[in-house]
Amino acid sequence: MFTYLLSFTTTSLMSRILDVIIPLNISRPVMIPYPAYYFVNENRYFNYIFLHMMICSTIYLTGLIAHDCMFFTYIEHIYGLFAIVGNDCLYKKQNCIFYSLKILFYQEVNNSFSLCIRSLGRD
Repeated sequence: MFTYLLSFTTTSLMSRILDVIIPLNISRPVMIPYPAYYFVNENRYFNYIFLHMMICSTIYLTGLIAHDCMFFTYIEHIYGLFAIVGNDCLYKKQNCIFYSLKILFYQEVNNSFSLCIRSLGRD
């Protein structure tokens, strides 16, 4: 990510590099990576403006990446909490269902035994 930042901001140096490699009779205009007005002569203070833009862009990009990482961390944490709570509710619900079925089964078996005993005439 920072490589792209470096390549984007160094495009403003192309006019200076081309003036050295392929000189013209006139200087090429200075290109700034993003529009900003510093109320100074851009040609004279280009190095300071460029340094300031590099530092600000790096800080901005670092903050953006940190914000995105924290956002994804919070989302994963919430998903984990939902998974734990959902699993716990499912476990309790299954235990409740199994317990209810167990009680119904025991009642049915008890009713069957009592019916069998009554049919034999041994109350």
